[in-house]
Amino acid sequence: MGKGDKKRGKINFEKVYSRFIALRIAYDGRLYRGNAHQKHEECTVEGELLRALERLQLAPSIDFCHLSRAGRTDAGVSAAANVVVLRVRSKKTDGPGVLAPGWTRNDAENTDSKQDEEGEEVEEKSSPLTLDRNEGLCASCGGEMDYVLLLNRVLPISIRVSGWTPVLPDFSARFGCRGRCYRYLFVKRDLDLGVMKEAAQRFRGVHDFRNFCKIDATSVKTWVREVRHFTVVLVQKGEDMGEDIWAFEIRGSAFLRSQVRMMVKVLFLIGKGLEKPEVITELLDVEKYKQRPAYTLAPAEPLVLYSCQFPSLQFLLSGSATGDAEGWTNPLDEPSSTPHQEGDIGVMSIAVKNLAADELLSGVEEEWEKRALDFALFKTISRSFVRVAGVDRKALPALPHQPLLEMPLCAGVEQAEENARKKRKRQADRESALLVANK
Repeated sequence: MGKGDKKRGKINFEKVYSRFIALRIAYDGRLYRGNAHQKHEECTVEGELLRALERLQLAPSIDFCHLSRAGRTDAGVSAAANVVVLRVRSKKTDGPGVLAPGWTRNDAENTDSKQDEEGEEVEEKSSPLTLDRNEGLCASCGGEMDYVLLLNRVLPISIRVSGWTPVLPDFSARFGCRGRCYRYLFVKRDLDLGVMKEAAQRFRGVHDFRNFCKIDATSVKTWVREVRHFTVVLVQKGEDMGEDIWAFEIRGSAFLRSQVRMMVKVLFLIGKGLEKPEVITELLDVEKYKQRPAYTLAPAEPLVLYSCQFPSLQFLLSGSATGDAEGWTNPLDEPSSTPHQEGDIGVMSIAVKNLAADELLSGVEEEWEKRALDFALFKTISRSFVRVAGVDRKALPALPHQPLLEMPLCAGVEQAEENARKKRKRQADRESALLVANK
C-alpha cells in the first residue's frame, strides 16, 4: 500500500471551512474529450480535476465546487493557461474569503450551466468592485494548504496546475476574464504567409461571425464578437524539428463555438491559393450570406488556449510545488505514430503541440506574480507538445476544391432556433411525463 493509498477518516463537508480559489492549469488536450465536466463523459480535464479533489478530500462533488471556467476547449484542444474557479476545503478558520461551515449559495450565477463557445459569453459581468476586492486576498493566505503541490501529486502528468489564488464567492472565471488568446500551430510548406497574414486582418473588429462557427441556438443569443488581434507569428525555429513552427495568434474578449478553427480553415484555403482574401469579407456580410457554407473545421490538435487575462489576480506558486516538479517524467514523450492528415488542403498533415516554456509563456509572464513562477514546472510536459508529423504530399491523392461560395449551405440561425425550441419542448414534455408517472 503506497503513501497515497493510506486510509483516512471521511470528512463531513457540512462542518468544514472552505473558500473559493482560482487555479491556472495547462493540459494536453489530445488525451481528453474536452476540458469541461460532462455528466456522462469521464475523460475530460475537469473530470480528472474533480476526481483529484475528491481523492484529496478537498471537495466532495461538483455541486460543492460551483465551478466556472475561463475557456471551454473542444476535444483535442490544449491549454497553456486556462483558469477555473471553484470552492475547496480550507485549513483556515478566519480571514478574508474564508467561508464558515454550512455556507450555501442561493443562486447558481457563478456556474457555467449555459455556455456558447469554446464557451465564453460576450458580456463581461463581474463588476469592477468584485475584481478590485480580490486584489487584497493573497496577503491573507499564509498557512493555507498548498493546493498546487497537492493537486499535481495526484493529477495525471498531462494536466498541471501552475498557480492558485483566492477569490471571493461572487467571482466568475467566465465573466471575470477580460480576454482570451489562442494560438493555432502549423508548418509553412507551400502556404503564402504574407497573404494569410493580410487576409487575417479582415477578421479584426466587431462582426457577426455566424458563418465562422457552429450554430448553437440553445444558449447563444447573438453571434456578434470582437476580434482584437489576428496575426501570424514564428513560434519555433526548425533547427531541431526540421521545419519552422508558425502560429496564428488570435485575441478577443470571447469566441463562438469552433470559431477559431473555422477562421483558420478559411485562411489555410487562402494561403494555398484556393480562395481569395475577399471571401472573408463576403462571408462576414450576413445580410448577403445568411447561412454558412458547409466547409470543414481545421483539426483540433494544433490549437492551444494560450492565455486568459485576469488583471486583478496574482497567482501563487510555492517553492515546494516548484521543486516537486523536477522529477516528473512524461509518458507522452514518444512521437505519435498516427499523424492527422487533412487531404483537402494537403499541407495540414500535422499533429503538433508546442508549450515550450520560454516561447509559449513569454506572452503571459507579465500577468503572473514575478517571484512565483519557475518555468521548470512546464519543461517536462512541454516536450510532449512538440510534434510535427510530415506527410509526403505526392503520396496523397489530389482532391478538387469546391469554392466556398458554391458549397452547399448549413442550417441557418432561424432553423437552429426552431430546432432549439423543439428540443426545449421535448425536454419539458419528458419532465411533465415523469411528474405524472411519479404521482
